[in-house]
Amino acid sequence: SSRNVRLSEEDRAAAPVLYAALNLAEKVLKSGGSVEDAASLIRSQVQNEPRADLKAVDIVNAHSFLPATGVPNATVGIMVSAMFGDVLLIDQKEVMV
Repeated sequence: SSRNVRLSEEDRAAAPVLYAALNLAEKVLKSGGSVEDAASLIRSQVQNEPRADLKAVDIVNAHSFLPATGVPNATVGIMVSAMFGDVLLIDQKEVMV
């Protein structure tokens, strides 16, 4: 992302927590876990990174963009955003379940 160049060296080292959290959430969903479990895992992972200030976690039906709940039976989009210093980073992942 073009925003990455604005990150301090420390924030750049911490920023991959977003991608890692998305990957863990994908594993939860693909193993039959709920949207709520996946969102909780993302929150926990990002909030455990002291340089990250979590702003939002959204998991939606990938076709309607309506919030997803429970154990999904269709593709979902997962979006997460967090501040690192004065830079807002946004990452997302589509998960086919």
